[in-house]
Amino acid sequence: MNHDRKGRSHRSRRRYAGLILGFAASLAIAACGSSGSTGSSGAAGNSGSSGSQAASGNVAQTIKVGGWNYNTVDPGATTGFIGPELPMATPIYGLLFDPPATAGGTFVPDLASGYTYAKDFTSVTITLRSGETFQDGTPFNAAAIAWNIKRYAGAPSPNKQWYSDIASATATNDTTLTVKFTHPDTNFISMLAYTSGGLFSSPTAFQKAGAAKYGLHVVGAGPFEVASFSPGQELDLVPFPKYWNASKVKLTSLKYVNTPPDATVAYQDLVSGSIDSDQLGATSAPANVLQQAKSNSNLSMAAGSDSTYLFTALNTTKAPFNNPVARQAIAYCTDRDALAKAIAPGFLNPTYVMAGGSAQYYPYGSQSAAKTQYPYQYSVAKASALVKQLGGLNFTFSNLGGLYNTISNALAQTWKACGINAQVQTVTGPALAMGFATGNFQMSISPEGGLNSPLFYRSFQQAGQPQASHVIDPLGNQIPSIVAQLYTTTNAATLQTLVNQMTTATNQSAALIPLVSGPNYSISNKCVTGIGLNGFGANFAYASKTC
Repeated sequence: MNHDRKGRSHRSRRRYAGLILGFAASLAIAACGSSGSTGSSGAAGNSGSSGSQAASGNVAQTIKVGGWNYNTVDPGATTGFIGPELPMATPIYGLLFDPPATAGGTFVPDLASGYTYAKDFTSVTITLRSGETFQDGTPFNAAAIAWNIKRYAGAPSPNKQWYSDIASATATNDTTLTVKFTHPDTNFISMLAYTSGGLFSSPTAFQKAGAAKYGLHVVGAGPFEVASFSPGQELDLVPFPKYWNASKVKLTSLKYVNTPPDATVAYQDLVSGSIDSDQLGATSAPANVLQQAKSNSNLSMAAGSDSTYLFTALNTTKAPFNNPVARQAIAYCTDRDALAKAIAPGFLNPTYVMAGGSAQYYPYGSQSAAKTQYPYQYSVAKASALVKQLGGLNFTFSNLGGLYNTISNALAQTWKACGINAQVQTVTGPALAMGFATGNFQMSISPEGGLNSPLFYRSFQQAGQPQASHVIDPLGNQIPSIVAQLYTTTNAATLQTLVNQMTTATNQSAALIPLVSGPNYSISNKCVTGIGLNGFGANFAYASKTC
């Protein structure tokens, strides 16, 4: 998935920055053991249904969620459906497996009943629930899943990246599917649970509408189906009565509506009651807005894990950052503790690695250890000496606006103490993407994260990707070779060692400089209960409105 993200608007970038899954990011490591899960017919994981209250018969069971402005609901669309749309689309499509209820836990069967990896991880066999259907009445079976996999693997779309190593997908019978890989891949089930690559459509509905129009007439097998869709404005969903877990659905309708992108306006919409819920991130929303929401007794504010982070990406193929001395000067002159306190005290945390503090396989095991391992501890004296050695340091510092612009200007101001002159400029998402693709940038602030595993976010360490070629060039194949090893094991100790090695090499290069991290917040009217806060966002499948 793409850092600007191929047609994603600036507004969605600001509102859902914490859900980004990386620029052509590679697959995540499965959080469970190699044998997989046998599954059961219990309630889907992270549904939030246990916290739901019985709705009063006199209360309208409609929830309005802000932040919608997408023109398609097709996860296989060439553009316009990337990352942030996943929470909105999951109720339509459902998932084969829900994310673990706790970090490091097992994946919870949803539309699937279990899975088993081959011993060498070159294939995985998935079993489905028997007798399930899509919302158009056609069978939700292994042949339909195989069709979706072949569609994603064979046609350009953001989901193609998740299926680049597929050798074959074969339905043994209606409920059994075997997927073979071109190389060992321990990540496939994790990908299905966490990314839009796990959203599967009715082949019949797709073929009936045609590829160009399917995004307006989507059909999944999840707990809600589309009642109406106004591209860019509103998506109205109603319960799908034949969903296997339909008895847990409390709402009579679920609406996603277009609201202004500014976090202050989003907060006022919540206060006025024009929307019931929205999501804001510590790395994208102003601290005063988050503080107001936290203090408002009429609202509930649920924090996700500390898994979203900001960093600066430096173009190491062009001056001035083709010189490691220039990169080291920036690293030495960056005071993360002061930045976190100045920008969003209580909401942002300093980070010294490419991961949030709650990340699984957190490098070096703890935040305090990560800080001591960072090779360029804050020192104006050391940075100034390097700048003097360079004869000065001047460059353009790009960002996507909003809070990113505030942070960029704060950094530029503090860097002046070291003799560093950064010219801050705000660009649009497509312009930044083009810069990464062509190398036409010097430094950019970028957000990444949102899930509990840093192994999802290897976009700048992935061999052959445009941003990798312009950022980690000095490292040769060192980091990509470590990344390749992450596909071949589920052993936690081995993964921890590899992540530490990757982090050490990345930090030493100073090509990617970590800054701050924080959670995403689901902010809702206090009458809304039963929201499931997954790594990718708020899930309203089993929510209810009690007043």
